[in-house]
Order: sequence, then structure tokens, then C-alpha cells
Amino acid sequence: MASPNVPGVAEVQLRMNKKIAELTKIIYNLNNRVDDPEVDLQDVADEYGAEMEQILRDTAASVSTFNGYMGMPRDEGKAKDIQKLEATLEAERLKWQKELETVRQIRAVELNSQGPQLIQELSQTQAHLSDAQHDLSQARKELSEKDRQIQLLQQEMSALKSK
Repeated sequence: MASPNVPGVAEVQLRMNKKIAELTKIIYNLNNRVDDPEVDLQDVADEYGAEMEQILRDTAASVSTFNGYMGMPRDEGKAKDIQKLEATLEAERLKWQKELETVRQIRAVELNSQGPQLIQELSQTQAHLSDAQHDLSQARKELSEKDRQIQLLQQEMSALKSK
């Protein structure tokens, strides 16, 4: 065997001791295991059976829920309530539609009866506007004439002051 003074031998011995310790633990665990495969198999079978029962219960619940949505085992009382509500909703919708149509007809009649009056008021307003525009034009002319007169007077005053 190699001498302990050779470099690297101590490291190899340390690694071998670790491996031996690991193998010892494995052998100990294997010796202490239950060697009865029937017990392990029965446990697996029990777990499998419980899992299958749970899956079947979940599936049955899902199918029942789905059937409820599809209307197979339907609650007739709720279905009748829904039909009554739908009928009431439709009746209210028709009632409001008729009311809206009535209001539209009344408004159309009002507009038709007020049409000639509104046209006459518009014509009168246009006539007043035309008169106001004519008056404005006359006032501008008068203002322009007054401005020209003021300028002439200012020129005369300047001429008198300079004499």
C-alpha cells in the first residue's frame, strides 16, 4: 500500500470513508424496510381506489351541473317565473314603444300647426333686420358727414389761430 506521506492519499481515504458511510446508511435503510410487498401493494390499491371514487364523485357532480345547464332535470317553478318575467318585460317594452310613438305624433302635430306661425315670425324678424340694416347704413352716412364737418371746422379754427 502507498505510504500516508504521499500527497493525495489522504484525500482518497477521506472520499472512500464518506462513500462507505453513505453505503452503510443505504444498507441500514434497506434492512429496516418492511419486506412485505403485499402491504405496500395493498396501500397502493387503497389509494388508487380512493382516488377513483373521488374522480367518480367529481365526474357525477360535473355531469349533474351540466345537465342542469342543459335543462334536463329542470326546475319548472323557476322556468315559469322566468317566462312570466319575460312576458312582463315584453309587455312593458310594447307599452313604452306605444307611448313613445304617441309623443312623436303629438310633437309632429304641434310642429305642423306652429309651422305657418313660425314662418310668419321669421318673415317679420327678417323685415326688422332689413330695416335695422338700412338705419345703420343711414347712421354711418350721417356720422361720416358729421366727421367731415368737424374736420372742416378744425381747419377753419387752425386758420383763425394762425392769423
